[in-house]
Amino acid sequence: MEINDIESIWLEVNISHFKSILLNFIYSPPNSSQSWIDLYNQQLELLDTLELKYHILGHLNINYIPGKGKYNNTKWTDFTIKYGLKQLIHDPTRISKNSSIIIDHIYTNSIEHISECFTSELSLSDQFPICFTHSMKCKMA
Repeated sequence: MEINDIESIWLEVNISHFKSILLNFIYSPPNSSQSWIDLYNQQLELLDTLELKYHILGHLNINYIPGKGKYNNTKWTDFTIKYGLKQLIHDPTRISKNSSIIIDHIYTNSIEHISECFTSELSLSDQFPICFTHSMKCKMA
């Protein structure tokens, strides 16, 4: 499912007696143009036709504003709405002297599988790691 020109890798995790879990790790450099969203859209279009459940984790360099439930990027807002993605990170992931922003995100199209999600305050830099726990309660049909 990978497409050239964007930093994105997909992993399928198989655990006995449970449905597969698809994880996507994505990085968007600060100076990247918005065209990466169009390329990424091609990956999600493929998943959409396969009707798979997945989680997306990444450093997107797009600020999420939780109080307003939107982003500082209209194209990304439209993208998340199109695929019904839920943003799970609501605490700052990067803090400087003058600001605190959420530029690291976790999304899912299957919220019922997430039991917890948080931003860790343990970090070696001004950016905090993002974490989530996938519930194993949903067994295969």
